[in-house]
Amino acid sequence: MDARDAADTPVLSVRGLEKSFGGRPVLAGVDLDVASGESVVVIGRSGGGKSVLLKHLVGLVKPDKGTVHVLGQDVTAWTRPQWSGLRGRIGMVFQGAALFDSLTVGENVAMGIRVRQRLAPAEEMALAKQRLAQVGLVDVEHLKPASLSGGMKKRVALARAVATDPEVLLYDEPTTGLDPVMADVINRLIRSLQQQFGLTSVVVTHDMTSAYFVGDRIAYLHQGRVHATGTPEEIRRSEDPIVRAFVEGRSQGLAVTH
Repeated sequence: MDARDAADTPVLSVRGLEKSFGGRPVLAGVDLDVASGESVVVIGRSGGGKSVLLKHLVGLVKPDKGTVHVLGQDVTAWTRPQWSGLRGRIGMVFQGAALFDSLTVGENVAMGIRVRQRLAPAEEMALAKQRLAQVGLVDVEHLKPASLSGGMKKRVALARAVATDPEVLLYDEPTTGLDPVMADVINRLIRSLQQQFGLTSVVVTHDMTSAYFVGDRIAYLHQGRVHATGTPEEIRRSEDPIVRAFVEGRSQGLAVTH
């Protein structure tokens, strides 16, 4: 592969991705590419497979059919040990922040740092404080997660995710449960971190305000497949009745099964 081919190779790519649980198809042939430095937002109804798609990209779920390529490697059938070297290059912000309640904020972030670096404890904590400051949190490293607001927990999760200096950052519903003002703070941080670290990002959300703000491109997942893709403006102006029904929050035109 020459330099031009390498530059054209997607950082993330899935082809014909299928996954079922208990005999129920969730992904039914997903095709999606994400270019280097691009922020792609995946939208779709609850239970429609958005989070399942993310889990394939970090090796938490294996496909029934199809292929998954991450950072130029075919990871479709990789085992957990095979993933160990690659996971440090991928950060993930889980929907519920997934902080360890028994650890302080600083210790939570420092755990991420250990994935890729071997530093003395004092150096780990110094870097953890730096990452926390980058998401607007100062002098909180001694606090426990239970004392934080929902927005602060999300920002700690962001700090932990970028602590490894990842090349790829995945977000699962980053603004869920936040008021509009704090959701805007998180959206701006997502954009800022993308630019600051040169991140390739995939953001799963049902929040269209967030989708329009953080996405360079939006992919609409419908009935287990990517039904439509486009820039935020293209999705906003789409005349596809299925896309319009979703982005406008109308049940008319969508099959409602739960």
